[in-house]
Amino acid sequence: MRRKVQLLKSCWQWHELDSAIWENLPKLRSSPQEAPKPFTKEEVILILDGFKGDRYHKHYYPYVKFLLGTGVRIGEAQGLTWGRISDNCTIVEVFETWTDGQRKPPKNNKGRQFRVSQETVELLRNIRPSDLSPERFVFLTPEGHPMNESNFRRVWKEVFEKVGVPYRKPYNCRATFTSHCLMAGMNPLLVAQLTGHDVAVLFEHYAAYIGSSPEIPSLF
Repeated sequence: MRRKVQLLKSCWQWHELDSAIWENLPKLRSSPQEAPKPFTKEEVILILDGFKGDRYHKHYYPYVKFLLGTGVRIGEAQGLTWGRISDNCTIVEVFETWTDGQRKPPKNNKGRQFRVSQETVELLRNIRPSDLSPERFVFLTPEGHPMNESNFRRVWKEVFEKVGVPYRKPYNCRATFTSHCLMAGMNPLLVAQLTGHDVAVLFEHYAAYIGSSPEIPSLF
């Protein structure tokens, strides 16, 4: 729609039509972005228990727990390799993503390095393979293939139906981590550094959750 209006404007200017015609065109307005709907702590427990106890989908339990425990973007989690995790699993680096079967730079070409919670440290240590290769993806499918967001979303939906949690996309794990960190009182600048948010965007969408404490909250 926006492109069509721009083309019409160019045509009218080319033919030197009366400027009043353009002034009377309706203004284009973008729809307001829907506010994030983070999972509650109770919903987080249901989701994690749902994956952990599912006969067919328990393989994805560490992946889901990592998403909820770090707030990284889906592509960042899919593209994370063991070479980007410190030896003691306390530091994670995000410098690339895996999207549509391709390695790509992170959003806005901005990499980051951040410390994770003790729960996430233990998670990474528990799944770290003995034959560690720096280029190996941390999270793989049960068949050992790179993660595919579309395929995983089907699994995600099945588990949500079983545990009775109102459906939200996997990306909502990011909103959950961000909002709970802010509600726990973490400095918004630190939260933005952890998640890779633009600070202005963080304040715009999460201002209602801001409190004041220095530690990552426990969701598990």
